[in-house]
Amino acid sequence: MLLDRYAALGFRLLAFPSNQFGNQEPGSDDCARGYFREHVPAAGLGATMFDTVDVNGPGATDLFTLLKKSSAEQAKGAWRSPWNPVDSVVTWNYHKWVVDSSGKLVDGGFLTSPQSPVEAEPIIRKLLGLAPLGAEEAAEAVGEPEPEA
Repeated sequence: MLLDRYAALGFRLLAFPSNQFGNQEPGSDDCARGYFREHVPAAGLGATMFDTVDVNGPGATDLFTLLKKSSAEQAKGAWRSPWNPVDSVVTWNYHKWVVDSSGKLVDGGFLTSPQSPVEAEPIIRKLLGLAPLGAEEAAEAVGEPEPEA
């Protein structure tokens, strides 16, 4: 959904599978990519699936070490996730980070597993220089019924 709306404007989805969460990615990288292509409708239109990586522990990739550090620094400020206060450890597969084109974590851009990627839409729109969604557009974006007049 977000890719459909914003890929033409430069929005990209980067997916990094990890087998550190309940052995959910035990297959090969080709197997994970096949699943991704099948289940992410816009795969290929701004979505890239990388090889399986470690996101925690001594083998964590530099990218996730940096993202976790940035998330922890961000959490020291006013922003906190209601589901999982950042403790510099990725706790599940579906964490999401919104990063700008220079690689910097955007303020408020750390979303934990239960949060829908659509919750990042206001941040993404701001990064792309777009106006905020109106009430009707926002309700439509998350699939809520339109308010009655």
